[in-house]
Amino acid sequence: MYLKTSVLGLIAVLFIVTTCIYIRNGSPDYDTNVAFSNEVNTEKLIYNMVPKTGCTTLMSIIDKLDLRNNFSTFYEPNNYNPRLETPGSELGYVFHINNVKGPLLFRRHTYFVDFNRYKERMPLYINMVRDPLERQQSLYYYIRYFFPHKILEDTIPLEERRISLSKCMEMNLKHCIKEDGMIPYFCGNEEFCTYDKDKSLAKAKENIERHYQFVGISEEFNLTLIALEKIIPRFFAGAYGVYKDMKKDLNVSPSKNMRPSIDKRARIKIIDKLRHEYELYYFIKQRFYAKLVQLNITPLQYLVQDID
Repeated sequence: MYLKTSVLGLIAVLFIVTTCIYIRNGSPDYDTNVAFSNEVNTEKLIYNMVPKTGCTTLMSIIDKLDLRNNFSTFYEPNNYNPRLETPGSELGYVFHINNVKGPLLFRRHTYFVDFNRYKERMPLYINMVRDPLERQQSLYYYIRYFFPHKILEDTIPLEERRISLSKCMEMNLKHCIKEDGMIPYFCGNEEFCTYDKDKSLAKAKENIERHYQFVGISEEFNLTLIALEKIIPRFFAGAYGVYKDMKKDLNVSPSKNMRPSIDKRARIKIIDKLRHEYELYYFIKQRFYAKLVQLNITPLQYLVQDID
């Protein structure tokens, strides 16, 4: 009992200190309160999923909420190209979503689309992110062990598919990591979003501040669900309870069992290559913790079950 109390106390202190650091270091003009104005279509919600950030689990929760909360869902499971490369394809995407009657939660691995560009109201936008190194490691082994082989044949030579991420970095192979990983999902479909790191990072931050109701953190999945319940109850009421019921049946990703640890040299190289990704990640983390404070969410009541 003493150990459990001590652990909970330590978690509380870490949460408060971390939150204060993020808020203190933030911009004085920092706005975490995204209001639902008349310019936002609150009946349409887009979850433009960043891969390997917990989307499979969140989708499972959404599948259990749609009937309960009376909304429709749409998902394109075999979409392997997240970029809508022309204004015409963006426009078709916008019309497709807006032509669905009633409340809709649309989920797809796709880059951000500004509906205002086509004189349409913006939908609600959400997403999740993950520590960039952890995400890249998960993605690296997922692609090599679970991605359709017909797609792999055109991208990764056979002899490179079974080497470790550390070995891949040591050999300086071009398929080891995706340096633009999370940023284009928030930047958009313009060409610069995938090659101009500084410009795409700035645009991603701007879009998050202007258009995203919430961006969660996969490492803080419990708190992400609680925040979504409070911010967008129309779609996420009951999400945390559903997750608690699901947890006993959730399996660890098979690719986790196939991931050798990353050696120190490779880790340093990867983190350096992902420095723009990390800047975005910490920017989102800053907003995340500030939003929790604003919503009066503290971790203790949601972590007791995990420690038992």
